[in-house]
Amino acid sequence: MSRDALLFDLQHSPACAKVRICLQVKGVPYRRTPPSVSDVLRDAPVPRLVLGERTLSSCETIVRQIDVLWPDPVLVPADGEARAYSDLLEGWADAALGQAVRRLAWGADDRRTRTALATASEVTAGPLKSLLARVLARRAARLACRPADARHALCEHVRVLDVMLGDRPYLLGRAPTRADFAAFAQLACARRAAGVELDAWPAVAAWYERLDAMPAVGAALQG
Repeated sequence: MSRDALLFDLQHSPACAKVRICLQVKGVPYRRTPPSVSDVLRDAPVPRLVLGERTLSSCETIVRQIDVLWPDPVLVPADGEARAYSDLLEGWADAALGQAVRRLAWGADDRRTRTALATASEVTAGPLKSLLARVLARRAARLACRPADARHALCEHVRVLDVMLGDRPYLLGRAPTRADFAAFAQLACARRAAGVELDAWPAVAAWYERLDAMPAVGAALQG
């Protein structure tokens, strides 16, 4: 099955990065392809993983099914209580932290234009690229905000992450889980889109460097 794995994704999407990290950590061979212009215009789900005759849509569905199909290494705790906590942290990273990162990347007018153009460049070229970028920027106008407000909101979430980490190497102890990969993917996007630095939060900075040094994570983030 893994020989047929085809991932429709975008390089600058945190959700896509999270899926790629999980695939790399599991050692699952896959091929990447950008969505089509038609996919983007009709807002088709991305990431999307095609496994033979089966298509998995949405990041949450994909990563959970990856754990079923390729159980090793384990990316969620076996203990019920720890697993529930891991799911809670992963959901926070995908939703609350993810919303803060989206506002940072798409909120300010100038940054929205750059992010839209970078996204469109992954999908197409020529005059169609500019047209698609304008469509994406117009869709993202609902995220409009002052850059300072977006950065402040993100910093509040990073502060929470710093508290949750405490003196642990990873969110749930000595081994990374999907919750770690979800939060890492969001912050990798924030650093790329807005040059966010983590020095003010030592636990987060050390945790980020620890994950960034993993070969599987590095391979997942490569363009």
